[in-house]
Amino acid sequence: MLGATGDQKTIFDDAALRNADQSSAVQAVVSWFGPTNFATMDAQAKEVTACGSKSQVHGSADSPESRWLGAVGTSSQTASTNISSYLAGAKTLPAWYLAHGDSDCNVPDGQSAELDAALKKAGATQTYVVLKGAGHADPMFDQTQVQPTIAFLTQTLAP
Repeated sequence: MLGATGDQKTIFDDAALRNADQSSAVQAVVSWFGPTNFATMDAQAKEVTACGSKSQVHGSADSPESRWLGAVGTSSQTASTNISSYLAGAKTLPAWYLAHGDSDCNVPDGQSAELDAALKKAGATQTYVVLKGAGHADPMFDQTQVQPTIAFLTQTLAP
């Protein structure tokens, strides 16, 4: 979320938390198998053929997303957590490195694909890697993505 909202005020900014005058902008974002739009997760989960009926349901009252929101997500709540919706209002965007397995039964790979398309549309610098056969938090990420992620961060954050 910080990658998309660092230079703009959002509902997540609370003056009572202090430091409201300090920027929360970041220089780089790394997202391995991250959720990006709660409203589209269930529809995307149905498209992950490797999961069948094992896909996690995201719109139920006991879903991780509903527990985080404090209730079953309403359209206004889920809209406020959609990372892509903030990209158009961003003046500057950091570089992004996205990696997702195409057999993820917890967070469908459509989440990263959706964000990747929105980042391209917004003109952000981004890399998107799909790991064939990888599930959520699959050991394949450690085996194949650590070095490219370090290289991305080194290049992006180099003085």
